[in-house]
Amino acid sequence: MKACLNVKIKSDSEFTILLEAIVDELLRADVHYIISKGLATSGKEHSSAINFSPVFWSFTYRSHIESVFYHLCKIYDQHNSGFHLRRLIELVQDNPAMFNVENARRRLGKNTEDEMRLYKPLDEEILKKDYSFVTEENPLVEKLKKWRDFVFAHRNPKQILSQKPFEVDYPFPFSEIELLLEKGSEIINRYSGYFSSTHYSRVTDSNGWDDFSYVLESINHHPRFIERKKWEEYYKKSQ
Repeated sequence: MKACLNVKIKSDSEFTILLEAIVDELLRADVHYIISKGLATSGKEHSSAINFSPVFWSFTYRSHIESVFYHLCKIYDQHNSGFHLRRLIELVQDNPAMFNVENARRRLGKNTEDEMRLYKPLDEEILKKDYSFVTEENPLVEKLKKWRDFVFAHRNPKQILSQKPFEVDYPFPFSEIELLLEKGSEIINRYSGYFSSTHYSRVTDSNGWDDFSYVLESINHHPRFIERKKWEEYYKKSQ
């Protein structure tokens, strides 16, 4: 594994702060993902409402899906000057003593023996697999970096001149986005669990993050929308 450059932990709280910075990126990515996927799958059910204000909804969808990639690019960044999942795992690798049983017991305090009986030391094999997943050894991360380098952070002139949509050669379906989010959360919780028995839950549409659907439903009751539907019905009958 590559050495973690220029990141020295002075206290337990600093590790928590760094870890929670990635948790925040994952949370934001999850929310934008829920909204963008919801808008994409709501096309048929709310097609009339979307077609009533198509410019707004098309730009809204694009903004949310681009925001998903924006946060994923930071989570799976590879640059040595940033802090991301790769650097987190390197930090764990460079500081194994932080995760031994004695330090875990000290952080958790008294009356934690039941919890400590379930405590397991760092698993080197899992650590290697996690590292492989968050680096360009993973084809998904390699593809995400291409999106970052050629589309989001920079516009590649060859790609522009080809006039070929980037997603033709490098498709990124919702299933692959979901995998990156799911595995990122799993990795964060693994090392947060080792460190302090803390678990960070992912946000879901059941948490109320799908409230955009209320907006789509409310359009059906807007006076201008109702008037438009009446005229559409009138023209259909008059043909």
